[in-house]
Amino acid sequence: MIKRLENDDQYFLLKSNNYKYGYVNKQGKELTNAIFISAEKFNNSYAWANFEDEKVLVNQYGQIINPGVKLSRTTDVSEEYASVKVRKGWLIIDTNGEEMSDEVFKAVRSFKNGTAAVRTRKGWSIVDTKSNHLIDSRHDNFEAENANTIVFSDAKKIYFYSREGKEYKKINAKGKVSALGEYYFTVERGGNKFIYRNNGELYKNKKFRKGLMCSGDSIFSINSARVVLWSSEAKRILSVRHYGGEKAFEKGSLKMERNTAKDKMITMKVYPSHVILNSDVYSDSVDRIEVRKPPYAYKMKLNNYKIADCIRNNAFVIGINDGTGGYYYHLIDSLGNLLIDERFKSLEYLQDDLYKATVINDQNQLVKGVINKDGIWVIEPKFRDITTFTNGVARYAKNADYWIAGQDGQLINPQAMIEYSYRGGYYCMYSDDRIAWWHPSNGWLINFSK
Repeated sequence: MIKRLENDDQYFLLKSNNYKYGYVNKQGKELTNAIFISAEKFNNSYAWANFEDEKVLVNQYGQIINPGVKLSRTTDVSEEYASVKVRKGWLIIDTNGEEMSDEVFKAVRSFKNGTAAVRTRKGWSIVDTKSNHLIDSRHDNFEAENANTIVFSDAKKIYFYSREGKEYKKINAKGKVSALGEYYFTVERGGNKFIYRNNGELYKNKKFRKGLMCSGDSIFSINSARVVLWSSEAKRILSVRHYGGEKAFEKGSLKMERNTAKDKMITMKVYPSHVILNSDVYSDSVDRIEVRKPPYAYKMKLNNYKIADCIRNNAFVIGINDGTGGYYYHLIDSLGNLLIDERFKSLEYLQDDLYKATVINDQNQLVKGVINKDGIWVIEPKFRDITTFTNGVARYAKNADYWIAGQDGQLINPQAMIEYSYRGGYYCMYSDDRIAWWHPSNGWLINFSK
């Protein structure tokens, strides 16, 4: 019986009753028998596994490649190359198990676009896939990299190199260097961040104090009250007041994207809700959107309110203080009209005019269901928890059991699950005596019986 399945996109790791590991693909076909003492997930079509007392590579066809090294630390395959730990340092090997050269390095970074940063006894350098050093081994520290640029430093200078070894620029500066997307780097000094382009040129003579994010070659800067969208030419495109953006950034739950078709749109995933700020919604504001005091707040004459959710298709979730420090939530349009007469203990947008709503049942318990914008319960409120939809499917929890269901509210799994996961396009469901795979389009794929 398969005890556990893990995956990377389409290749799965299995553990059998004899406590050894093997691999299957997403069609359920075994790539290898369960012969490995331990095994790692696939990455870039390869996985490392321990066979007896040696470390081997397994490719996407189930072929086992033995580079001839004892059990050791390894790095993931990147562009057909990986590194293995030997007694004196790190060796670079290809996916045939052949050593790139007999040179041993003190540290090796992943290959990108045919080159990698390596550390020798003399310092950091850049090598290509033929083991040629593209620059002298002289830098004290590796700082950061992206697909186009590698950054090194010494005690007083920071150096920007192309991945082919061309020195773009060196700057007289110290500080923590981090990659900012694929076009920029930040250097942090004294609590301030300075942005540099890949070629080492200063992006803008400005100190950024808070969070920075990228969407393509556009930059978002986030502080306690405002999000600013900057173009690749360092010009301010849009300045937006926001609710909870800085807190969301600190918690790692803020995601923003620039809609290139409409420069005046920012999507923010804010903890714990979503806020979509669109100048088309706020017709009285083009270059600046005042989210904390939107027009409908004046019409409803609300003093103790907060914006929980703003949705593109003219529906908004607003929370109103209940007088005890808590909030009740309502669904309204942009003019302040109630779309649903009922009020909720929580209300979160799912998708396609569907909302996850929490109410209090007759037993004075908080229960969740799914309601649409017209106030019709698509899924009756009786669950402990409901996740957001993924590929049209959401998980429902009741006591310690789980179900998954589509937007029509119909349960998909015939029996309660104790655990489930979404792996490579498939839902892998675990019950007490069964493991099954189900695909949203193709239906049931494989059932693992006792």
